[in-house]
Amino acid sequence: ATIGGVVVFASEMFQAIEATQRQLVRQNRELTAINAVSTAVQGELGVEVIIDAALESVIDSTGATEAIVRVFPPGGDPDGEGGFERRLVAAPHVSPHSADGSSVPHLIDIPLSTGTSVLGRLQLHLPEGVAEPDLLATATLNNIGHQLAASIQIGQFVLELKRRQREGHGLYSVLLQ
Repeated sequence: ATIGGVVVFASEMFQAIEATQRQLVRQNRELTAINAVSTAVQGELGVEVIIDAALESVIDSTGATEAIVRVFPPGGDPDGEGGFERRLVAAPHVSPHSADGSSVPHLIDIPLSTGTSVLGRLQLHLPEGVAEPDLLATATLNNIGHQLAASIQIGQFVLELKRRQREGHGLYSVLLQ
């Protein structure tokens, strides 16, 4: 009876330790993904450069075959003029579409938002064989979307400030002449 009790106790302890280890590995992976995106966009000033760096990090972290960022034009209208799209494909030989032209079954759509304003959308095309434990948690992907949106917004503000500075210098030059 004692040996049986020890075996049952040891078995349950190993299962509990294994479950805790899986949870820690998943949390570590999510933190690594958030850190990778944060590090990639840190210090970048151009919006396209920010998006490209973030897309590379997101693809590396998630195992996605393709990542697309659609930035809405000012005002937030997805169909308006002035928005743009950046796309990064993980490997040229991997197509995000099946042979019959239909979309990949695993498509994750993440809003790029800061506060109440939505700046765009991030779409991740995941390979068909991705198992559920391999995916990052929804909260982590939303956090990445918030980080990317904030970086895009800062990049847009910097571009606007530089444009105003050039206009101001031009006007100053005209006034001096």
